[in-house]
Amino acid sequence: GIDLEYINFEKTRALKKISLQDEPIEHNVKSLTIAWCMKESLGKALLCGLNNDLETFRIKRYFQKNDKCTYQAEYTHHQQYTGIAKVINTDTENNIVCAITHNLK
Repeated sequence: GIDLEYINFEKTRALKKISLQDEPIEHNVKSLTIAWCMKESLGKALLCGLNNDLETFRIKRYFQKNDKCTYQAEYTHHQQYTGIAKVINTDTENNIVCAITHNLK
């Protein structure tokens, strides 16, 4: 599954509301957008979108993979999948997050 989202400071409040308690995600707009994209891409990989309870998409572990713009996530309830996200800088104001979730097999 794949998802793209603009990092938008106006969405910060909404992104905080949909993040789950005790997820290892910083509460800033960049981290919240990356996590949301990873959850959306997992929903697409599972062919269910985000129609299930948000607990289904809980992120167990989230970390910077190899540089300032690449991140990886492991999911609590879908350990056979991994999420990778990249922040793409289109210019100084419009950053896009691209997330891909794939089966580890």
